[in-house]
Amino acid sequence: MNYQINKAVVVGAGTMGAALAAHLANAGVSVTLLDIVPKDAAAGNKAARNKIVTELWDRCLKAKPANLMGADLKTLISLGNLEDDFGAVAEADWIIEAIVENLKIKQSLMTRIDEVRKPACIVSTNTSGIPVKDIAAGRSKGFKQHFLGTHFFNPPRYLKLLEIIPTADTSKDVTEFISWFGEYRLGKGIVLCKDTPNFIGNRVAFGTGAFGMDFIMSNGYTVDEVDMITGPLVGNPRTATFRLIDLVGVDVWEHVGKNLAPLVQHDKLAVKYLEAEAPNKLIHSMVERNWLGNKTKVGFYKEVRTDDGKKEFYSLDLQTMEHVAPSKPRFDSVKAAKDLEGLGDRLKVMLEADDKAAKLVSALTLQSFQYASSIIPEVADTAKPIDDAMRWGFMREAGPFETWDMLGVRETVKKMKAAGYPAAKWVDAMLKSGVESFYQYKRSSPADKNGDKVSVYDVQVWRRVVLSIQAKQSCGQERRQGRGVRCLEREVCEDQTANGHGLPERFARDEEGHRGERGRFDVRYRRRRCAGGIPHQDERARRRHFQHHHRSARPRRKRF
Repeated sequence: MNYQINKAVVVGAGTMGAALAAHLANAGVSVTLLDIVPKDAAAGNKAARNKIVTELWDRCLKAKPANLMGADLKTLISLGNLEDDFGAVAEADWIIEAIVENLKIKQSLMTRIDEVRKPACIVSTNTSGIPVKDIAAGRSKGFKQHFLGTHFFNPPRYLKLLEIIPTADTSKDVTEFISWFGEYRLGKGIVLCKDTPNFIGNRVAFGTGAFGMDFIMSNGYTVDEVDMITGPLVGNPRTATFRLIDLVGVDVWEHVGKNLAPLVQHDKLAVKYLEAEAPNKLIHSMVERNWLGNKTKVGFYKEVRTDDGKKEFYSLDLQTMEHVAPSKPRFDSVKAAKDLEGLGDRLKVMLEADDKAAKLVSALTLQSFQYASSIIPEVADTAKPIDDAMRWGFMREAGPFETWDMLGVRETVKKMKAAGYPAAKWVDAMLKSGVESFYQYKRSSPADKNGDKVSVYDVQVWRRVVLSIQAKQSCGQERRQGRGVRCLEREVCEDQTANGHGLPERFARDEEGHRGERGRFDVRYRRRRCAGGIPHQDERARRRHFQHHHRSARPRRKRF
């Protein structure tokens, strides 16, 4: 079936729902944003009945950085409520649910949607942790075939990751189309996920983040020390640790952690720290005081005006629960590593040092390797989806397995065992088989430290499988047809199947050229059209894209 998305409905106008509506408008899609009716709203009073959605949309428009690429795009968005304007659902090509994380409420909404949706309408949930299959339980066969999880990361205009979670009932055509639409119209990096608790990005973030919070509090680190150490020095953005929690929301951090713990009781490495007393007590105390981070302007940091009118950010003393003047911690290991260009080089210096900063980096790095390896093959069969999720969803310089490769897998495994963070057994098996890295790299020269990844180790078949390979100058055979540009692209793709649903069956041979046991070696030519969407994340790049790819096919002017 051929799918098109011209009209969309987003149900839930909270921070994420409103931002999703804005980003769909960025891609030229007409959107209706719906939310509940206030309890005291009088019948027939449209303004009063749309009060909630209007206030939340206004907040979205004022947000920084901006959710819309241009002020004129807001004309593509209509506001309404779930009682008077539910008719928009019947006309939608794509319905995205972004309401409260409550299974019964979500199921009730899906019942209403199932009754009125068009047969070809795609329905998705933006849940961050509730099993996707449970949300669709009891719905019609056609609904289930067109239902899947689409987990965006906030703010969706700027964070590249889109986790797509099909169920066993989801049509492969639907999975393929939403993957295509997300990549080429919304500019996303697509990671196909299994329907496991918190999928991939948040599972890794909280499995390692809960450990980090416990280690930080147990060893007496300050907020200023942690954010200075765990920022760009170790491949993270400037938000580091505590500024990131303030950005996400302290209440959101608590909510996701509480929801995850009961779902992963089998995951002993995560549960121990998700249920740790001291960090949970700290976070809960902050929520009770309404110290929720950026949204309330008080969290782990608090904006303060000095006597001379200058703005400063006081950091929270984790022991006294008072905000104190910022400090400038200094460590010899950080001084030695901070000016080195490569992430691997910086981490090698930190792992060899022995001061307070080095001990924190060592613990966080080695435990992240341990945890990431422990959830394979539960959440993914290879390292690639995990690395992609952490780079695209959290703006990290490299994912855990890419970083592990930089440090040397065999040497790092020895350090992990000595420090009490042993790697998963499949890593030892991989090394015993003679495979020394998670990825195979094609380097242009001996001096090239990084190179292009060409294959990745697959735990299920116990050997490397080939990653996507694009033919050189794949757009070299461009043919102008109207306002679009068509090209032929030769590609060999990794099978990214999740629950049997991936992009059309694509598998590859291993390094020796043997066929994979679960698929076939599929080399094909695929026609790809630039769909008139906006794959770029800023206005200048968007303008360049349209100037280059969407010029009219006017005949050349004759010369006399």
